[in-house]
Amino acid sequence: MSRIVDKELICPCCACHIHAKTYVSVNVSTDPALKRRVLDKTINLIDCPHCKKPVMVATNLLYHDVNQWFMVWLRLNEYQEGGTEKMPELALLRHALKPYKLRLTNGWDDFVERIRILDSRLDEGLIEAIKAVIWPQLEGNAHRPYNGRFLYFIWADDFSAPSPKLYFNFALAASQNIVAYPKSGYDELAGTSASMNPPDGEWVHLDYNYMIGNSQ
Repeated sequence: MSRIVDKELICPCCACHIHAKTYVSVNVSTDPALKRRVLDKTINLIDCPHCKKPVMVATNLLYHDVNQWFMVWLRLNEYQEGGTEKMPELALLRHALKPYKLRLTNGWDDFVERIRILDSRLDEGLIEAIKAVIWPQLEGNAHRPYNGRFLYFIWADDFSAPSPKLYFNFALAASQNIVAYPKSGYDELAGTSASMNPPDGEWVHLDYNYMIGNSQ
């Protein structure tokens, strides 16, 4: 089930103290209405009772999809200092959740993207490979090396539709920022490439840099 805790914070706009009920865990199988609020990043967005300005409560958040057997954890940079061994609760959950795909993220854009990829049942390694192919074709990127940032998977067409596509958001674009890639290209890659995804039951920050490190 989903879990809510009380948080105390200071409004960045008016500096007043706020008490807010905040989600730290979301189970979208038991609370499906929360899924949209996670994907549009409003799950922990509140209005300051004093100045009425919107305030995002900065907190860790675990996304749990029981039906599709995956978890994605927004950890806000904690695990980067020394790795997951400094977080005993991760090791505890790892042994309890061996059939699951377990992912760590340290920012909202990565968090939402990882959920969307897993929810679409796409191969994570292939999505990262496709992003590397798309990158040099984008505005201003001809000589800019790809580092896994600023290009995010956002959705996919129904795969039973004629000529379905995968869609990506290019966060640095000055104008049109939605990029389409044919699902047939994804299928071609899938037929010629071995998956580089980690084994289930391991907490991993899976991104382009992870893929590069494990392909060498």
